Amino acid sequence: MNAFQIPRNSLAWMLAAQFLVVMPHVPRLPPWIIAIALACAAWRIGVYLGRWRFPPGWVKVIFVISGMVGVPLGHGTVLGLEPAVSLLIVAFFFKLVEMQQRRDAFLVVFLAYFVVSTAFLFEQSILMALFVLFAMVMVTGSLVGLNQSPRHTRPVHTARRALTLLSQAAPLMLVLFVLFPRISPLWTVPM
Repeated sequence: MNAFQIPRNSLAWMLAAQFLVVMPHVPRLPPWIIAIALACAAWRIGVYLGRWRFPPGWVKVIFVISGMVGVPLGHGTVLGLEPAVSLLIVAFFFKLVEMQQRRDAFLVVFLAYFVVSTAFLFEQSILMALFVLFAMVMVTGSLVGLNQSPRHTRPVHTARRALTLLSQAAPLMLVLFVLFPRISPLWTVPM
């Protein structure tokens, strides 16, 4: 396997994580963004299965223009929290389609961490926190899959490693929660 190639195990984790990360935003997204996201995911799965090629440059340009024009049309404005998150999600799925090398996959994983955190801008319930925690396990699983050797690609091994990493980060999270100064949260910004 090429050192720059994305492992198939990680790509499967990444596709699952991407849908989980976007699920909390679906009620606020215009239908065309959902359609574009599904089209990008279908194209990427076709590439994954070896049935399709990566999109040519002109298709990528059409995707970007449709995103830049469609977000303001779908929300009625460019300003605000919902259009900004929608634009982030559109870019997130566009990056999935053009992702060819491992460094692109790392960028998609880091974007996934950012997108999953935006769910708390709209809802801060216990159920949302549990869902986000599950999505974080999936995103971390895709990150683990990017760094695994071909011998350790079983999904159970990947999930166990992702859970271990997140549980090791929990004590630091608790220390930061106790010691970090209390400032007004970002989600108190007027919508």
